[in-house]
Amino acid sequence: MVASWSTPATAQEAINVYGPGGPAPAMQEAGKAFGSANQVSVNVAVGPTA
Repeated sequence: MVASWSTPATAQEAINVYGPGGPAPAMQEAGKAFGSANQVSVNVAVGPTA
């Protein structure tokens, strides 16, 4: 049996999230929680709502 240790192909240094400004606080909190749980940086960029 041969064991192989490698980084998964789906591993990323950062995840970028884009969305409207209205739910920005919830998006930022969710990004922090997800990033902490998965050891990944989450960048949340929000824009103005009409």
